[in-house]
Amino acid sequence: MLKFKAKHKILVTSALPYANGPIHVGHLVEYIQTDIFVRFLRLIEEDVLFVCADDTHGAPIEIKAAELGIKPEQLIANVYKEHVKDFKDFLISFDNYYTTNSPENKHYSDLIFGRLKEKGYIYTNERKMPEMQHP
Repeated sequence: MLKFKAKHKILVTSALPYANGPIHVGHLVEYIQTDIFVRFLRLIEEDVLFVCADDTHGAPIEIKAAELGIKPEQLIANVYKEHVKDFKDFLISFDNYYTTNSPENKHYSDLIFGRLKEKGYIYTNERKMPEMQHP
């Protein structure tokens, strides 16, 4: 086998699934393909990290939780367990699979936002919406 020296530090992720229901086949194909790519990178001895998370923000979670009569946090916890099991069953091996509502995610999102705002990359600006034309 050829030996390669890691030339890059590579971070790989896939689209984050919503935490409102099971992984469907269309999404699963992406995770399998990405896992194959990561395994190849490791095979050629690249320094790679494969991460992903449940997307726990947005209307789909609120709507599904309301339909089930549970709090969004309970839906998120239930779906997370289901997703982790599905990935394990299909031998998809993330280095880290987490959730976007974690304390760490909030900390780093706030940190990055704050630093960007301090440097003037984020600002507010009021705009007047154009009036709608009716036919």
